[in-house]
Amino acid sequence: MKRKDRKTFGFNLTASEQAEVQRKAGDISIGQYARRLVLDAQPDALCDIRRAMGKAILAVHQAVRDGLPDDSRSEAVAALEHAFKELRHSSSNHQKKNSTGVSQ
Repeated sequence: MKRKDRKTFGFNLTASEQAEVQRKAGDISIGQYARRLVLDAQPDALCDIRRAMGKAILAVHQAVRDGLPDDSRSEAVAALEHAFKELRHSSSNHQKKNSTGVSQ
């Protein structure tokens, strides 16, 4: 790869942040560690978690807004259960992927 094909990106870290990142990076440099994280990152890695959290928040909002009558409470509980199932499934897949080193 030619030198002109490369671009340098910089970021600032406090001393405590630098120590924490270096601890996680182990024997490799912080720059190499950051490079690996960026190249290995999935663009939608947290999409399922955000969607589930949004549904949970919406369910709570609906229940509070409606004064918790039986119909709303049932709807909110169903939405919360669905959101937590998605979150559990997403977390389970994330843990499996990280423990095996396989990315989707």
